[in-house]
Amino acid sequence: MGQSGQQQAADSQRRPGLIKDAAGVEGMRAAGRAAASVLEMIAERVKAGVSTGELNDIFHQYITKTLNCIPAPRLLSGYKTPKHIEFIDELPKSAAGKILHRQLGRAKK
Repeated sequence: MGQSGQQQAADSQRRPGLIKDAAGVEGMRAAGRAAASVLEMIAERVKAGVSTGELNDIFHQYITKTLNCIPAPRLLSGYKTPKHIEFIDELPKSAAGKILHRQLGRAKK
C-alpha cells in the first residue's frame, strides 16, 4: 500500500536528504553524469610515477573549470591520505569467497 500525501510530506521532512521530485531526480542524474566524465577523463592519466597530489590537482582543475562544479574538499589530514598504493591482480579469498583482509597487508611482505 502506498502512503497518503500527508504521510509522504511528513516522511520527507524527517528525512531531508530524500529526493522529493523530478528536479531532484534529474539533479542526481546530472551528478552521476559529471562523476562518470571525471572518471573517464582521469583514466588515461593514472599511471606509474604520477602522485596522488598531481591527480588531485588534475581532478580539481577539471571539476572547477570544465564542469563548472564545486568539488569535494581536498584538504585531508595527512593520516587520511594514502602513502602507498599497490595494484594487485587478485584479492586473497577464503574457500567461501570472502576477502581475507588480514592477508592484504601481508601479501608482499
